[in-house]
Amino acid sequence: MTRNVLMELTACLEGFAGIPQDTRISYDLLSRNTAANVAGLVMDNGAGTSGFRYKPSLSRDRQIDQISRYIIAIAEKDQDNEGDLGQRLSKVMTGAGMPWHVLFNLLGLGRDIFDLDADNFSDYLWSTLFAKTLPATAREAVLSSQFLGTAVSAHQAFAAAAMGLPPVVINTSEWDDFISQKPLNARLSDNTRLWVRYHDAIPMTHPHTIKSPRLAQKIHYSALRRNAEHADFVCNSEATRNALLGLYPDIGSRTHVVHCCVPDAFFPDHDIDLENILLNRANTDIIPGVKSLEDLMLLKESLRGSFSPEYFLAVGTMEPRKNYGAVISAWERLRASSSRDIKLVLVANRGWGCGKTEQRIASHFTNGNVYLLKNVPLFELRKLYSNAIATVASGYAEGFGFSGIESMKCGTPVIASNIECHREVYASAATYFDPYTPAELTVRMQELIAVEDKERSERVNVGLTNSERYSESTIAAQWNSAIGLSPAESE
Repeated sequence: MTRNVLMELTACLEGFAGIPQDTRISYDLLSRNTAANVAGLVMDNGAGTSGFRYKPSLSRDRQIDQISRYIIAIAEKDQDNEGDLGQRLSKVMTGAGMPWHVLFNLLGLGRDIFDLDADNFSDYLWSTLFAKTLPATAREAVLSSQFLGTAVSAHQAFAAAAMGLPPVVINTSEWDDFISQKPLNARLSDNTRLWVRYHDAIPMTHPHTIKSPRLAQKIHYSALRRNAEHADFVCNSEATRNALLGLYPDIGSRTHVVHCCVPDAFFPDHDIDLENILLNRANTDIIPGVKSLEDLMLLKESLRGSFSPEYFLAVGTMEPRKNYGAVISAWERLRASSSRDIKLVLVANRGWGCGKTEQRIASHFTNGNVYLLKNVPLFELRKLYSNAIATVASGYAEGFGFSGIESMKCGTPVIASNIECHREVYASAATYFDPYTPAELTVRMQELIAVEDKERSERVNVGLTNSERYSESTIAAQWNSAIGLSPAESE
């Protein structure tokens, strides 16, 4: 019997790596399974669709008009999402749709979901949700599935939690399973089984490292506590599962581990013009003297020709728990102790709470020694991995650690912080350092610079072997096992 599986895709509206990447790949893998009818739920992650009402009884042209307006509301999220989480939620709380939301919830009425017409809106669905990181070869298969919208926005669910209101109600009566990408502060139809893709417990265990910590922690805990009563949790590592069981020891039978998948699009790729990637993707927003396009062009021209082919690489959002300050300190010690012109490349879209770190980067950026890059597409990221001395995964806290496995698949060694999830995911394929001791990272860097070609090749081979644990076929089988689909029925 075919299972109807609805996966929430809000995270796909966001960045390149991490949870957005895991969501895209998981959807791609599950949608290939012939034992399941998989559809994607496109929920606005801002305030744009608050109060939106879809009327299915209208004529065809007016239905298209409604979907167009829904897409426009989501596309305007950049304006709606300005400011911190509290400011964004206040827009929802005071918006036109909030009284209706409160009334519907108090009456226990579900908000319907509606078809987004993948035939007419295929370009929007692909370019907005998937194109950032999935290869174009996946487009046809992904878009062959159904996509749905809802009058409930993610921020309405957050606002309900923040205000102590009943959770939003979504009518999922036609769906057997609902997969959420984070704890869900919503009530589904009674026949729908909730699966929470649990990426980490960081809002609970490291609240000092997250944005808008007071409100974000409250929202996370409110939804998590509600979900712990009945939902199944699909954790991205044993380390994440252990953290969850540390909070709720009695839910072990409803917890599962499905590691993140690192796709075959990562492989050794040495055909590259590194300098052009570095200059084209450079994030010059952090440079105080760059005020105009002319300033930008002058800066880039001054850097041209200064790049050395030897560099260490780190990848991940610029936020406190990524520990980039320690990476910079370790690299500075390395530069002071070596005559080689070794650079540092950080692929880090701007996050929060790292003003001092950005100032340190800026001081090295203008002389061409540290490069901060943003919005790097997969095919360029693959080249950056493949040509680095090593990739440094330096975080204090992680749920999985994409960058290390991506690096291993590209044939580049990994130096990782000695935390539980890294030891699990990278195993013996990485060398480790204490994330609170930058000098120890410097030693690991020095060791890799000095290593003989034969030993480096051995490390690369160990990494390639380890990375196969996160291949598409392996992770598809884990998903099938976790949610009860037969692996034999996957295409």
